[in-house]
Amino acid sequence: AAGPRWVKTVKRDDRADEYVVDPDAREQISEWFRGKAWIYDNRIADDEDAEQAKLTELISEVVEQKGVRVILLDNLMTAMDLEPEGTNNDKYDKQSVFIKRLARLAIKYNVLILLVAHKKKGWNEVNEAVSGSADIVNLASIVISYERGKPDETPNPNTRWLKVTKNRLYG
Repeated sequence: AAGPRWVKTVKRDDRADEYVVDPDAREQISEWFRGKAWIYDNRIADDEDAEQAKLTELISEVVEQKGVRVILLDNLMTAMDLEPEGTNNDKYDKQSVFIKRLARLAIKYNVLILLVAHKKKGWNEVNEAVSGSADIVNLASIVISYERGKPDETPNPNTRWLKVTKNRLYG
């Protein structure tokens, strides 16, 4: 959000470079986001909270109470940690149930739910390459993939692609 003008790179010999946002820019960004973004991190919830939580219920609450219109879930496996255990222990069945809940919420509240799902290694066809249940792609209205060039590619290994591989809304 700060942009390159306000980010300072700190070079480290013993580890990766560190990027630091100018404190004034950070404060302006925080002020701009205030009331616009609500972040829930299940890594900081204690075990009792996580066991009692149901992510789809939390989403319903923030949509109804805060007027949230865009939900970003990063990523599917992390989100699954907050869903209650079902009667079936198959992870693909659990993913299907969870995806169906998200699809119903998106329609019910007319909100955008972005779910990050990772690609299977070695697969090229994006809509078949999503790791997990086939319902992840089947129930999605839009599927977007992000890819980057490989170091040995020519002419430019720094190329990035953002592709819409499924668009139920506009074909």
